[in-house]
Amino acid sequence: MNEALVEPVAQVQPGTAAGAWPAWFQAALARHGRSTYPQYLLHRSAVLAQRPALIHRETTWSYAGLSNAVLATAQHLLAAYALSPGSRVVLNGHNSDTYPIVYLAVMAAGWVAVPANPKLTVGELAYIAHDAGAGLYLHDRTPDDHDVQALAEMLSPMVALSSFGELLRREPTASDLAPVDADAPAVIFYTSGTTGQPKGVMHSHRTLVAGALQAAHAWGYAQDGLVNLAITPLFHVAAHSWAYPTWAHAGTLVVDSYGTERLFDLVERHAIDGFGCVPSMLMMLLRSERGGRAVTTSVRNVRFGASPMPPDRLREVQALFPNAKLYHGMGQTESCGTLTVLPAELAHAKAGSTGRPLPGCELRIVDDADRDLPRGQTGEVLARSPSVMLGYFGRPDASAETLRGGWLHTGDLGYVDDEGLMYLVDRKKDMIIRGGENIYSVEIENVLLAHPRVLACAVVGLPDEVMGERVCAVIAGLPPEDAPQLVDLLKAWCRAQLAAFKVPEHVLFLPELPQTATGKTQKAQLRQLVLQRMSPDA
Repeated sequence: MNEALVEPVAQVQPGTAAGAWPAWFQAALARHGRSTYPQYLLHRSAVLAQRPALIHRETTWSYAGLSNAVLATAQHLLAAYALSPGSRVVLNGHNSDTYPIVYLAVMAAGWVAVPANPKLTVGELAYIAHDAGAGLYLHDRTPDDHDVQALAEMLSPMVALSSFGELLRREPTASDLAPVDADAPAVIFYTSGTTGQPKGVMHSHRTLVAGALQAAHAWGYAQDGLVNLAITPLFHVAAHSWAYPTWAHAGTLVVDSYGTERLFDLVERHAIDGFGCVPSMLMMLLRSERGGRAVTTSVRNVRFGASPMPPDRLREVQALFPNAKLYHGMGQTESCGTLTVLPAELAHAKAGSTGRPLPGCELRIVDDADRDLPRGQTGEVLARSPSVMLGYFGRPDASAETLRGGWLHTGDLGYVDDEGLMYLVDRKKDMIIRGGENIYSVEIENVLLAHPRVLACAVVGLPDEVMGERVCAVIAGLPPEDAPQLVDLLKAWCRAQLAAFKVPEHVLFLPELPQTATGKTQKAQLRQLVLQRMSPDA
């Protein structure tokens, strides 16, 4: 192997002190800062050639085959569709080997990928395509699929639809593509916003490359040749922290969809070195009868985020994967997935902490006037990093507010202890995280309030050992005798307009909602009322 082309592996502790830019990080940014995201991930493909890069079930792609497929598919896209540089392309697909190839090909073509959650309803998907001003919609279904036909009727005639399989190509027709500016938008992730409607978070090639450099080191897998498992949805920003950087480090990425038995099978079949997940997945693994007899000794790295694991459950995870280092972190779509990671050596002693800032990332804890607070005091978490978003697509006011003063205002409340470790205590935004899926309460409330029988309502998240949180809707002001027959009706109303994971699992009724003097629902108090009412002793 040509050693000059091998990315050096830095011997650093994950999560360096706030504001520190290690020499290795500065050098790597200088080397790859002008690369597109696909170029960075596959910059060693010529050297690695026949080494396995991507595996999905019975299909294996070598580094040469993967690189050629990305290039060839990008060339085909450019020839087939007369889109301008920077055009937005929606990608709606499940985890497969084809998904990342088409995803990277869209970026390589100079267009902007818009990953969409395949669990969303047709109406929700049409909103994303419309809001992004998409010129092309790509999916992994057949043309005669009912949802594809329904979507075609809702989209503008100017939006072309095609499937991944129709577009995939393996052999390039030329050696390269036209240059793409590293500072140009590369991807728009849609995430819930303050109005309840999703906002498009824009990242450039440069912010994605910076995030990949930071993530692999902080999460402990910046080592050559690891076999990593991508089991969380590839449309999600988490893939940029836990999966895609594998290729920049000469590793093999095994892609599949989560299933408890399937995960154990994949670990045994491929001798998996590491994987990223959400706590609900770990809880399901612990509950499986297979866990006691599965061969898991190959696993050396387990990465989880979205919410912490209780210390006793963390010890059970350690017993299930006895050779693994456990990493817990936090971040958001606006930060390319990660801001802090708790080093594995502190996983048990500091369980509940989200760790220290990534290399090259600075954090502040501030009050409502953006004034710095001393250690130990709770305030909003602010971040500054080369992996922070460009802004929200088409929303300059929201972008300016979130990025005011040059700092990302995360909306999370937390504090830093005397050892420099971050702890989150709440979310300023009423976000519910169910099984790793972000659910914004206002979106569900708006749907409920559109029902003619609902005059007042609020949606809160309730703790759940497996899923992290579950959605509960509280309806106020209805006669008690009407309540029983409305439960199923309101769930069906939500199910028709929202993705299944957003539909309230519980619908409760109260005479009135606890409110402030200005009429704002006090959700912390409401959550306690609901928990008391649902208690077995109530």
